[in-house]
Amino acid sequence: MITKNKLLIAASAVAMAASVPAWAETSANANAEVKADAPSLSQDAKREWKNVKEGASEAADKTSKAVEEAYEDIKATVIGEEETSTSSSVTIDSRNTASGMIGQPVLDSSGKKIASVQDIILDADGNAQMVVLADGGFMGIGTKLAAFDYNLVSQRQKDGDVIMPITQDTLNKVAPFSYEPKDAEKDAKVRIVPANGISVARLLEGQVLNQKKENVAEIDNISFSNGEASQIIIGFDKTLGLGGEKAAMSFEGSRIVREKNDLDVQLTASQTANFENFKKTATN
Repeated sequence: MITKNKLLIAASAVAMAASVPAWAETSANANAEVKADAPSLSQDAKREWKNVKEGASEAADKTSKAVEEAYEDIKATVIGEEETSTSSSVTIDSRNTASGMIGQPVLDSSGKKIASVQDIILDADGNAQMVVLADGGFMGIGTKLAAFDYNLVSQRQKDGDVIMPITQDTLNKVAPFSYEPKDAEKDAKVRIVPANGISVARLLEGQVLNQKKENVAEIDNISFSNGEASQIIIGFDKTLGLGGEKAAMSFEGSRIVREKNDLDVQLTASQTANFENFKKTATN
């Protein structure tokens, strides 16, 4: 499933890739190529090989810097339960969000890309239980989906890459993951979203509803802290899906509304009132 966040990430990735040679796909790949020894060639060919390596190294540095600079802080106004006359604000590092992780490369301990992050599965309390990986493909669309315990995410790189202590062989052998419960009925080894589990990728496609279940905003992002969903970032007043104003509300206690495969968030009466007041202030 391609979410709106993935489409934005994909557009940014294409734009950045266009500014560097196509053969420098990632910093890790390019640096690995730079370290390779030149084959047995003539002196002219060896000089050309050296130029290629130097070009790859420079392109890799530019790519890494461009990706790192693409992560900007998210500034939002906090929408709480209690009615307040003044609104507080919060600044969130986008790398600590769902859209900052979904679609990112997954590297093994040696720095080799083995997959991409497809989804994060939460329990009913917002604790990250599983990370779903896509083996191959582009932006999360791969030939195989596999789920691992979220605590295996051992490190995040400055450019957003995810490091996990698994290998390509492990990924090939592990049982597949499916969003369809019927697949687990056919094969008991297939992992699926647990009962009451929350797919973050699907939640990012959801809407923010008021007390009358009317759409009042979009679910823009989910921020994480210590392996737990901490805040829901909601957006409105966008132009062609971009820009607009952002508000943040605590994930804890949020009401997730399920309608078949759709996931939305419904505001409480107090949150609805505070959000409407914020919208009036932000748009005036």
